[in-house]
Amino acid sequence: MGRASLTISQAAILLGVARNTAFEAARSGELAGVPVIRVGRRLLIAAAPFREALGLDPEGKDHDEETDQRRNSGAP
Repeated sequence: MGRASLTISQAAILLGVARNTAFEAARSGELAGVPVIRVGRRLLIAAAPFREALGLDPEGKDHDEETDQRRNSGAP
């Protein structure tokens, strides 16, 4: 099972928008139609409903580990 929440930066990557754009949207209380949760000063978003709103597998099973490995290694 994946993480229950995403940071706004992680959500921005999935949305394909700039981090600042995602934070501006999150300040309104919603991001992609999913409520933003404030924990202290940190903003989080529930992972499963967010992924589902984007048409992705809510459990994150469509996640491509090979792409992550290439991204982390700097290879194209």
